[in-house]
Amino acid sequence: MLQTLYVIAHTFFKICKLELGPQDLPSSQIFLLLVTALYMCISTIIPIIFEIPILTAILQTFVEVGITFFLTFSLLYMTGFYARTLQTLTAIIGVDVFFHLVAIPILVLELYFKSVGIDIGLTQILAILLVSWNLTIYAHILRHALSSELFIGFVITFIYLLVTIVILQTLFPTPAAEVLTQ
Repeated sequence: MLQTLYVIAHTFFKICKLELGPQDLPSSQIFLLLVTALYMCISTIIPIIFEIPILTAILQTFVEVGITFFLTFSLLYMTGFYARTLQTLTAIIGVDVFFHLVAIPILVLELYFKSVGIDIGLTQILAILLVSWNLTIYAHILRHALSSELFIGFVITFIYLLVTIVILQTLFPTPAAEVLTQ
């Protein structure tokens, strides 16, 4: 059991290092469901850190996952790569689990620094680097899913990002934009 968990975690880590792609993950509905459930649990923590009500945090997470599923399914269906949907979604959601786990301590550190009146900018730099790395990995995953160039993966990644931000800010006009600009 532990060996299996290690292999899975190592595969996601190698995807994060751009060494593997979504094709290296199993095409399994059960695996996608488990990774998505883990993501939803972890993803709900971040809004709570910023004192967003738990129900809103849960709803935001559901909407975010729904957007990711819808955009990925639509993209792969329209381009004729529907068969790659399970692996692509598993890769995207699994990588997001990793990034959320890394982001949580950075966000907590940022809140601590602000509470004691320290603003050294380190956490903002770390957050920018983390988001940049995450977007690069999304582009890498989508490039593999579409059998295209990395540039195409980046273009689609930025479209994903913009659509997600617009929908989330429309449905949940939370102070998320204020948090990002503070």
